[in-house]
Amino acid sequence: MGDSLRTLKGVGDKTEKLFFKLGIYDTDDLLHYYPRNYDAFEAPVDIADLEEGTVKAVSAAVCSGVYVTSAKGRQIITASINDSSGKLSVIWFNMPYLRTVLKRDSQFVFRGRIVRKQSHLEMEHPEVFTPAAYGEILHSLQPVYGLTGGLSNKTVTKMIHQLLKNLPMYSEFLPEEIRERYQLADINYALRTIHFPGNMEELLLSRKRLVFDEFLLFILSVQMLKEKSEETPNYFPINKTWTTEQIIENLPYSLTGAQLNTWHEIERDMSGQALMSRLVQGDVGSGKTIIAFLAMILACENGYQAALMHRQKYLPDNITMAFSDYRRNKD
Repeated sequence: MGDSLRTLKGVGDKTEKLFFKLGIYDTDDLLHYYPRNYDAFEAPVDIADLEEGTVKAVSAAVCSGVYVTSAKGRQIITASINDSSGKLSVIWFNMPYLRTVLKRDSQFVFRGRIVRKQSHLEMEHPEVFTPAAYGEILHSLQPVYGLTGGLSNKTVTKMIHQLLKNLPMYSEFLPEEIRERYQLADINYALRTIHFPGNMEELLLSRKRLVFDEFLLFILSVQMLKEKSEETPNYFPINKTWTTEQIIENLPYSLTGAQLNTWHEIERDMSGQALMSRLVQGDVGSGKTIIAFLAMILACENGYQAALMHRQKYLPDNITMAFSDYRRNKD
């Protein structure tokens, strides 16, 4: 359990509620709220080399006034910028304060998506950096987080920066032998680098460690649930029935050895003294549905109800035929 989000500077009641909408209730949740993507901040290019549909940065000077107009309930801010290779129009929405920031002849780095408007290219809603500020993030991967209305990526990034700055060291829970065998990064390195990797190699290294941890904890959780269910008495006794064997014999094909083994394991578990906890996993067409159908028949033959939820609109023909035969014999 982490600390309250209110311990972070700049998080008040309104911002805290926005984080709640994302399922982030404390600093531990925030630490594990990993980016959904990353922006690669590359070196600025010449205006003449810009291409439609790309996200690029240009180092240019403001060469016009900054104009604010209104349309369809929103403010539209336009300006022109240029470098030694050409001139480019830029446009922002609902950011009127830029009129006081973008002074004529001032130099900035503009980074945004290039779109085509009629016969000319335009940069739409770019971020604006001083050359020095852009130099600090040049060639880095900047995190892009899942957001909700009213919460910006800049705010989330700022809060995580603040959290990591004061974050205590975590105790490493994986033995060194395991980390060396699977080439896994230290947990503290991974937690910090997944948010702010210096390059793609660092990103993949931290991601590999966190994915390993996620699968390991999932498997351990499943194992704990299984052990718990094995100790829970089965209050709904199931007796084996010849009906399932007759259905298997009447199928228009023979079950494979793997399918029969899976069925007999389920049959044994259902008729055992403890609750069954089992997941049948396999490729499309591997026979999962016929196994589920047999388990349903076993339950029905013992006086219980069963339901089958199937993602396809229609069941496979062999299942439909087997079900029809079963219903006919019951009637």
